[in-house]
Amino acid sequence: MKKYKIVNKTRFYVFIIFIVYFIFSTLSFFKSFGRAEYILSNVKYKEVYISKGDTVWDIALEYKPDKSDVRDMVAKIRDVNKMENLSIKPGDVIKVPLRKK
Repeated sequence: MKKYKIVNKTRFYVFIIFIVYFIFSTLSFFKSFGRAEYILSNVKYKEVYISKGDTVWDIALEYKPDKSDVRDMVAKIRDVNKMENLSIKPGDVIKVPLRKK
């Protein structure tokens, strides 16, 4: 069996730290990605028809879970509907995530 000699210990330790960090980051990324996909797959949506005077904020207030921040619900509505901004107009239909019971 061939023996290896470490010539530069600092470079070796930096390499080991980099490898450990890379593995940890990769595992964390895939773990969080899988969790998010699982959570999103179990969410039910309701189609809401927009009337005159409706705002995303008002819709979020109506459908948000109890004791949750309305800003989180607004962000979910924006993400689900792939909205660049929060402008809606009468006649639009948007998907709203329903509360978990």
